[in-house]
Amino acid sequence: MMKCSYVLIVLLLHLFPCCAAKCSPSSCGSISNISSPFRLDGDPKNCGDRRFELRCENNVSSITLNSRHYYVKAINYHNSTIRVADASIVIDDVCSFPTVSAYANNFISFKHAFNFIINLNNPHPLPYLVPLTSLNPINFFSCPNPLKNSSLFTDVTTHCASSLPPNRYAYIKVGHMNASELPRSCRLDLIVTTSWSEFKDLSNVSLSEIHQSLLYGFELVFCPECNIITREFYVSFFFGIIPVLLVIFGLLCAVVSPPVFTIIGFAAVSTLLYYYAPSLFSAVFQPIVLSIICASRIITFPLAAWLLIYKFRTRRLSLHQDIEAYLQSDNKLSPIRYSYSDIKKMTKGFRDKLGQGGYGSVYKGKLRSGHEVAVKLMGKSRGKGQDFMNEIATIGRIHHVNIVKLVGYCAHGSKLALVFDYMTNGSLEKYLFNRDNMNPLNWDTKFEIAVGVARGIEYLHRGCDIQILHFDIKPHNILLDDKFIPKISDFGLAKFCSTGKNTVSLTTARGTIGYVAPELINRSLGAISYKADVYSFGMLLIDMVGMKRDSREKSGQSSQYFPYWIYDCFEQGNDIEIEEAEYDNENESRKGIVKKMTIVALWCILMSPDDRPSMNKVLEMLEGDVERLQIPSRSTQIGMDFDLIEIICSSDSVSLLQHVDASICVETKCQ
Repeated sequence: MMKCSYVLIVLLLHLFPCCAAKCSPSSCGSISNISSPFRLDGDPKNCGDRRFELRCENNVSSITLNSRHYYVKAINYHNSTIRVADASIVIDDVCSFPTVSAYANNFISFKHAFNFIINLNNPHPLPYLVPLTSLNPINFFSCPNPLKNSSLFTDVTTHCASSLPPNRYAYIKVGHMNASELPRSCRLDLIVTTSWSEFKDLSNVSLSEIHQSLLYGFELVFCPECNIITREFYVSFFFGIIPVLLVIFGLLCAVVSPPVFTIIGFAAVSTLLYYYAPSLFSAVFQPIVLSIICASRIITFPLAAWLLIYKFRTRRLSLHQDIEAYLQSDNKLSPIRYSYSDIKKMTKGFRDKLGQGGYGSVYKGKLRSGHEVAVKLMGKSRGKGQDFMNEIATIGRIHHVNIVKLVGYCAHGSKLALVFDYMTNGSLEKYLFNRDNMNPLNWDTKFEIAVGVARGIEYLHRGCDIQILHFDIKPHNILLDDKFIPKISDFGLAKFCSTGKNTVSLTTARGTIGYVAPELINRSLGAISYKADVYSFGMLLIDMVGMKRDSREKSGQSSQYFPYWIYDCFEQGNDIEIEEAEYDNENESRKGIVKKMTIVALWCILMSPDDRPSMNKVLEMLEGDVERLQIPSRSTQIGMDFDLIEIICSSDSVSLLQHVDASICVETKCQ
């Protein structure tokens, strides 16, 4: 019996030598103790896992991952990590860079994982995970032109121009990089990772540091059981579904940002799913997630476009309904309503453009009768067409020699237009600021224009059954006919109030900086009323006297607030020196006009609205004897807030509601 047992044992040992053989650790160069799951390509077949097979060439360990060759730098069996570096990186050449990306999705093999989804019999997806928290991305991108602010990135072109493609400028960014950080017209060429933790400052990384980090390589977590379904599957399923749902939600949000999604890529979706769930879970849910992403990209953009169009059309429809309701109401309008085709015919297809206004372009046209007109094609409309309706409600009802005549209008869907009498001599602005090299106006003409504008404003304030506040008196809105008779235009900012009401309420400031009354900027200065137009008229007089922005460039004196300078001149007994004097032979007459307009301007631009005169009183002063005019007290100007002076004396062409030229502060001298 003992003999039979001995023979049986010998036979078993002979038939199964592998059971008796023990795999000893291997070594190659600096990598020692190569043991399970790793093996060298010459080790016995029963040793290690073939998925973790290493090669030893010239005493250097290497591994092939996704057909790419990597040098093995270290293996740590305690935390199950292997550190590898791209074999294409040359030790002594800082200009040697990877040729393909080596990011997370490279090491779970999207291609293999997809095959695994289709065929569950495929047992070989790459068994590695990436420890995202310990890796630093290295982003390589190139641009067609040098970057102006390249200090945020590491410049490669300066040191490695010979190894780069022609007409491209290469840069590197270490660390996580958002899509918005990628400079315009630049392309992201590849992304690699490194586990090197010796970067001193990620915002200032040298090329040698980047080269050292590439030689150091990056860590992967080896996971022999990653493709094996275990009894812990359901636990993994439960805990894995939460991050997966977060991934799905994030990707659906990212669909609206194609640059971000382009950098993430479909393979990265597979990567994230692979991290948080076993293979069977990925096999079931990866197609669903990818289908959701594809469907969302197909559906989301058309849906978003439809919503935008619907919102735009609804808003437009509401605007058109408000305008039509007003036009159809009993508003006693005298202007003619034209169709849009009529507007195109009278302007000959908008051929002759006269200028650009605050809310649209102005074109020259001609009616069938031969009467010349100016057609204002409304571009952007404020507050449900409020500016369009304001124009019609004011100049469509009133008639005055100093207010522009509204011939007709057009309200055809989104096409809004106003038809005015054509003013041969254009706007007053051209003559005051020497636009288009216009000949300067003589002082008698200037004075008549000032009086005409004052009459027009006074009519708006007192001549109608309702008080009309213009809120935008300035040279640009004063038009001149062939006889230089002024016409007030552009009532888009106008406000109506009853004749017995002294103040009005505004939710937002309106007017043009340089002409807007101070109380519209700082409500503590006083209530808003018709006195705001008085202030704007005073600033108009200042421009007409010649205290305009151009004088600053010719004067060597410092900038000074206009009223203070005027008081200095009068207190010193000096006259005001006007640069247009050379064009006027009647010097004494000129001095009287200048003095009168200057004193009236001082009254009009007093800081407190209560101290300013009404337009009726302004007319009396303009038409009265200059020697009887009194200068307002200087204390009324000195009480002004100097922060407010800085705002309203700005030389910038800025408007509260529209873009026009304006100026308050002047530089000139007394004589």
